[in-house]
Amino acid sequence: MHLRSVVLLPVVLLACATEPSPAVSSSPSVVLAAPPAPSAASAPASSAPLLVPSRSIGPITLGMTRAEVDALGLLVRPHPSGQMGDAVRMVGPYYVVFRADRVDSIELDVNESPAGVRIGARAFSRSATVAELASALSGCGAEEIGEGGNTTACEGRRTLIKQGASCAERDPAGACLRWDPQHPGLAVQVLGSPL
Repeated sequence: MHLRSVVLLPVVLLACATEPSPAVSSSPSVVLAAPPAPSAASAPASSAPLLVPSRSIGPITLGMTRAEVDALGLLVRPHPSGQMGDAVRMVGPYYVVFRADRVDSIELDVNESPAGVRIGARAFSRSATVAELASALSGCGAEEIGEGGNTTACEGRRTLIKQGASCAERDPAGACLRWDPQHPGLAVQVLGSPL
C-alpha cells in the first residue's frame, strides 16, 4: 500500500499542475506566462534614459557642475572628432556642452541608445519617429529644415528633436567615419537657454 501511494502521488501532483481545479482555493494562485515579445515601438522603460523637458536627460541635469557630472561615474571623454574643445564632452552616451563649467546642453542619440528614451511615462524605442517623440512633448513647432538636419523645437524651444543623417560606421574612439543619409538619425536635446 505504501509503495502504491508513492507512485500515485507524483501522478496526482502532475494532474493538479496541468488541470485547473474548479474548486475555490483560499491560497493565491500563480500564473506563469512567457513575457510578450518586444515590438519595434516599445522600449524597456526601466533602462531607457528619462528625458525631463527643459531639465535633464538620464542622470545629467542642466546646471550641474563638472565635478557633479564626474561623480556620476560615467565615462567622460573629449568629443571623438577632437575638434570641440574643453566645453564639449561625451559623458557615457550623452553629448554634453558646458558653459562656465556648468551643463548648458545635453543630447542623446536615440538611434544609438539600446533602450531608446523615455519622456514622462512613455517609452520610445530607438526606431521612434519625430512625430512620436513630439506627441509626448508640449508646444512643438513645425519642423525647421536645416542644411545638416532638421529640428523640431518644443517646450519653449528648450527641448529639441533633431533629425539628420545617421552614422553608418564609427572608428574605435566613436567618431563617425561614414554618414548614412538614407537612414535618418534621431536625437533629443535639452538646452539651458532657448534656441
